[in-house]
Amino acid sequence: MVSNNKKLIDFFGLHGSGKSTVYKATIELAVAEGVDLNLVTLRDFVPKWRKYPVLLCLVFIKIKDIFFILYFFHRYAVFGKYNRQRMFSLLRLFLQTEYEYKSQSFDFYLHDGILHKLIDVEFCSSSDVNQIFDLFWQRFKYKYVAIVIHEIDEKTYYERVEIRYKKNKGFAKYMDDNKVASVWLERSRQQYQIMRDIIKNSDVPFLVLAGSDKVERKAEQVLDFVLRLR
Repeated sequence: MVSNNKKLIDFFGLHGSGKSTVYKATIELAVAEGVDLNLVTLRDFVPKWRKYPVLLCLVFIKIKDIFFILYFFHRYAVFGKYNRQRMFSLLRLFLQTEYEYKSQSFDFYLHDGILHKLIDVEFCSSSDVNQIFDLFWQRFKYKYVAIVIHEIDEKTYYERVEIRYKKNKGFAKYMDDNKVASVWLERSRQQYQIMRDIIKNSDVPFLVLAGSDKVERKAEQVLDFVLRLR
């Protein structure tokens, strides 16, 4: 089934909360049950995306959105190498999502990206995170037909992040500084909670997945949620 009514569903949660695992399981469940949905994920497009220069993707995007992101970081984020990396990572995902959304055929696009990257950013002490997150959300919420929120308990979150980033050579040194790592992890956790509450109080449909549930159970909930959005 191919439709012109494409729907973007964002999987939002902390590192290690199971976003990629759950949307892969959802695809597998839909296939196993013979559900007639044209579901795709961000990972389906990565090989194709790497073939195209970023500049070609500008024809698919609102230039005002790019300037908004650049202004947002310049105005509210702490100046430094880490935040620059977050900004360029967010811009890359933004371009990729726009390109795939407008150039590929699908009904539902299960994706984790922009919101997930935002909660890692270190903002200036003078910035009101509640206010600027709401500003960002109001700007871009039109893109999403729904949000799937992934909860995770604090202990599991810390354990999974440590395991994941110890394998990343570029991040290992950063994580080896326990003081810096703990500040970053706690900041991300707190900012996740702020963005989660903003989403839950908006008019965009959302589904909350309990961290204690099995992956199979989460996939069932997501598939049922998607079918109700059809």
